[in-house]
Amino acid sequence: MTSQCPEDQGVLMYSLESASQALNLPPSTIRDMERKGQFPAAVRIGRRLQWKAKDIQGWVSSLSPQGVKGGQ
Repeated sequence: MTSQCPEDQGVLMYSLESASQALNLPPSTIRDMERKGQFPAAVRIGRRLQWKAKDIQGWVSSLSPQGVKGGQ
Protein backbone atom coordinates (compact mmCIF):
# COMPACT_ATOMS: atom_id res chain seq x y z
CA MET A 1 0.00 0.00 0.00
CA THR A 2 1.23 3.48 -0.76
CA SER A 3 2.10 5.89 2.03
CA GLN A 4 0.36 8.83 0.31
CA CYS A 5 -3.16 9.59 1.44
CA PRO A 6 -5.73 10.02 -1.34
CA GLU A 7 -6.57 13.61 -0.35
CA ASP A 8 -2.89 14.53 -0.69
CA GLN A 9 -3.29 13.78 -4.40
CA GLY A 10 -6.26 16.17 -4.85
CA VAL A 11 -8.72 13.33 -5.56
CA LEU A 12 -12.30 13.57 -4.27
CA MET A 13 -13.70 10.23 -5.45
CA TYR A 14 -12.15 6.93 -6.47
CA SER A 15 -13.43 4.31 -8.88
CA LEU A 16 -12.65 0.69 -8.09
CA GLU A 17 -9.78 0.80 -10.55
CA SER A 18 -8.26 4.01 -9.21
CA ALA A 19 -8.65 2.90 -5.58
CA SER A 20 -6.96 -0.37 -6.50
CA GLN A 21 -4.01 1.47 -8.02
CA ALA A 22 -3.74 4.03 -5.22
CA LEU A 23 -3.81 1.37 -2.49
CA ASN A 24 -1.87 -1.29 -4.39
CA LEU A 25 -4.64 -3.80 -3.72
CA PRO A 26 -6.38 -5.99 -6.29
CA PRO A 27 -9.95 -4.87 -7.11
CA SER A 28 -11.29 -8.21 -5.89
CA THR A 29 -9.68 -7.63 -2.48
CA ILE A 30 -11.28 -4.20 -2.16
CA ARG A 31 -14.74 -5.56 -3.06
CA ASP A 32 -14.28 -8.53 -0.72
CA MET A 33 -13.20 -6.29 2.16
CA GLU A 34 -16.12 -3.93 1.49
CA ARG A 35 -18.60 -6.83 1.64
CA LYS A 36 -17.08 -7.93 4.96
CA GLY A 37 -17.28 -4.39 6.40
CA GLN A 38 -13.47 -4.06 6.46
CA PHE A 39 -13.35 -1.24 3.89
CA PRO A 40 -15.44 1.91 3.46
CA ALA A 41 -18.76 1.50 1.69
CA ALA A 42 -18.97 2.65 -1.91
CA VAL A 43 -21.40 5.26 -3.19
CA ARG A 44 -23.31 4.50 -6.38
CA ILE A 45 -23.09 7.30 -8.93
CA GLY A 46 -25.12 6.27 -11.94
CA ARG A 47 -24.06 2.74 -12.72
CA ARG A 48 -20.60 3.08 -11.19
CA LEU A 49 -19.39 2.53 -7.65
CA GLN A 50 -17.21 5.29 -6.23
CA TRP A 51 -15.44 5.72 -2.91
CA LYS A 52 -15.03 9.06 -1.18
CA ALA A 53 -11.34 9.95 -0.84
CA LYS A 54 -11.90 11.10 2.76
CA ASP A 55 -13.35 7.66 3.63
CA ILE A 56 -10.35 5.89 2.12
CA GLN A 57 -7.98 8.29 3.89
CA GLY A 58 -9.68 7.51 7.21
CA TRP A 59 -9.43 3.80 6.51
CA VAL A 60 -5.70 4.07 5.67
CA SER A 61 -5.12 6.12 8.84
CA SER A 62 -6.88 3.48 10.95
CA LEU A 63 -4.63 0.63 9.81
CA SER A 64 -2.10 -0.83 12.17
CA PRO A 65 1.58 -0.46 11.25
CA GLN A 66 1.49 -4.10 10.08
CA GLY A 67 -1.17 -3.29 7.45
CA VAL A 68 -4.23 -5.33 6.60
CA LYS A 69 -4.37 -8.71 8.28
CA GLY A 70 -6.08 -11.44 6.28
CA GLY A 71 -8.94 -13.43 7.71
CA GLN A 72 -9.98 -10.91 10.35
